[in-house]
Amino acid sequence: MSLKRTILILDDEKTVLDLTARYLNDNGYTTFSSRSSESATERFHEAGGAVDLLIANVTLAGESGVEIGLRLQALAPKLKIVFMSGLFVNEWNASDLALVKRLPPESVRILLKPFSAHELLSATAELIGTPANPKPETPWTQTNRVDARQEPLSAALDQQSGPLDEAHDAVVIQDLEGRIRFWNQGAEDLYGWAKDQAMGRVSHELLHSVFPVSYQDASRAAVESGHWEGEVRQTTRRGVHLIVSSHWSVHHGQDGQLEVLAINWDITSQKRVEEGLRFVNQELESRLKALRRVEARFRGLLESAPDAMVIVDRAGRITMVNQQAERQFGYTREELNGQSVDLLVPEGRRNLHAHRDGYVKGRDLFGVRKNGEEFPVEISLSSLDTDDGLLISSSIRDISERRQFENLLSEKNLQLEAADKAKDLFLAGMSHELRSPLQTIIGFGDLLAEELKGSLNDDQRKYVRHILDDSRHLLALINDILDLSKIEAGGLQLRWESFDTAGAIEEVISLVRQRVEAKSIRLETSIRESLQLHADYLRFKQVLYNLLSNAIKFTPNGGHINIEAKPTGEFAEIAVTDNGIGIPDEQHEAIFNKFHQLGAMNRGYREGTGLRLPITRALVENHGGRIWLKSKPGQGSCFAFTIPTASRRTLHAGASHDIH
Repeated sequence: MSLKRTILILDDEKTVLDLTARYLNDNGYTTFSSRSSESATERFHEAGGAVDLLIANVTLAGESGVEIGLRLQALAPKLKIVFMSGLFVNEWNASDLALVKRLPPESVRILLKPFSAHELLSATAELIGTPANPKPETPWTQTNRVDARQEPLSAALDQQSGPLDEAHDAVVIQDLEGRIRFWNQGAEDLYGWAKDQAMGRVSHELLHSVFPVSYQDASRAAVESGHWEGEVRQTTRRGVHLIVSSHWSVHHGQDGQLEVLAINWDITSQKRVEEGLRFVNQELESRLKALRRVEARFRGLLESAPDAMVIVDRAGRITMVNQQAERQFGYTREELNGQSVDLLVPEGRRNLHAHRDGYVKGRDLFGVRKNGEEFPVEISLSSLDTDDGLLISSSIRDISERRQFENLLSEKNLQLEAADKAKDLFLAGMSHELRSPLQTIIGFGDLLAEELKGSLNDDQRKYVRHILDDSRHLLALINDILDLSKIEAGGLQLRWESFDTAGAIEEVISLVRQRVEAKSIRLETSIRESLQLHADYLRFKQVLYNLLSNAIKFTPNGGHINIEAKPTGEFAEIAVTDNGIGIPDEQHEAIFNKFHQLGAMNRGYREGTGLRLPITRALVENHGGRIWLKSKPGQGSCFAFTIPTASRRTLHAGASHDIH
């Protein structure tokens, strides 16, 4: 019992429909043909949806075969689809490409026109299988059916081997399995294989032959009738693809076995010409349809554009507009077509809109609506070379909202600039107003502490010490705030110079030596070699002083601090290591944030401003270096940073510049 397979074919070309149906019907399939989506849908419903395969042309008159296939597969999810197209897939329009990607890959095949019956049947079999047919008898069981008239041919061939070898066409003699017994000069010239290389090889394997039917079917037909002919696709030794017209005749060889005499001539060029002519005829027949489809697509793109689209000729006359242009300017397209594009430009601004020779854009461009309202626009122009002459496509965008936003942003920027200037004035005033009284407080506090005007009792000494400590702490806070403000505002100026690392480190140590000795801390330095730095001398000392002050603060009495300096390429790496309280991993990055405090870890120590480390990192980074921390709670801390050496001084030769 044969297995019924039902196929629906959709193409607006009747010849393609008839040929495709014939291929399929001859091979046991049941087919329905349709030339439009409506007819295809009707046939589909008439069959009760029991359609196994849809074969559809991708491009139909005013329709998409892919869209129809998607629609029918939604009704019958098991439906398989073969799409036919004269274009490669990457040449399809964007809509069809997007739709075909929505189909399951295993249920779809694509055939490039022109395709052979073999290619069509192979794609069909892959998707829905083949109807069950009786297994054909092999040609090797049919040798007795050869016409006896062929038997004397072997002797004749033996006598004519010379002329056969000189024949221009490729002449090949092979057994029924395809094994080559004779290979003439024409075959050598056509395929590139020498005679000694071809003899004994299986011809259809050597030449990668693709027959219009299977090789077994062709061989069987030749044995039954004594001859076979057809067009065969083959590949030369150099990989060149050919189409040959192959003519077979069957005879008995000297050993009494059947042989096939195959005469092949190259018709590749002829087939290309034929295919070209066929395509030209099809194009001529469908030119009007194609032009209408192109126009429909173009109008679809034009109408879907988010901007107003206005197309004008060289004289500046409007030839086409889209719906957005109608909405934006307030005219109907009937009112605009044939009018000068100047109609859409304010009269006093038309000199800015050069719409004729040159087609350039102005900077501040404006459009005018039908009601006389002017509005700012942005215009992009492109040329269209058509059969009717050069056209100019204008994409016109209403930027009223953007212009309002830009004006608002400009006002905000002015306000921010004013606020920034006010902040600078405030900081300058604060610097003067706070430093001056603090100078007085600290100065007189120092005089009291020195007891030059009389001795102090213990309580008085303690009070004076508190006054001095808090005043200096407040002065440090003011200095830190001013430094950070300058850095963030980009107003801090670096003065680059070259100096010795050891000398600068020793100067910083002298500033903190009294505090080091007060806590009996052992302070050591390790400088690998004489390092010449190229940096801002005062700011380098400020960085080192901040890190060293932190180390002293959190190192217990009798502790240890080490300062190490070593070269790393064009930079020097400076590290300050202590055996203090340490810092948890989760705070290694946060500790460089403004106003960050260690919290419980800081218990028993005076809280700092929370600005020293952010300032330190900013100073290091503005020198082109970086700073990092290695620390564990209870195991001390190591703050390390890099700073340029004198080998990089050419980058800043003679420079004194602002940091941004």
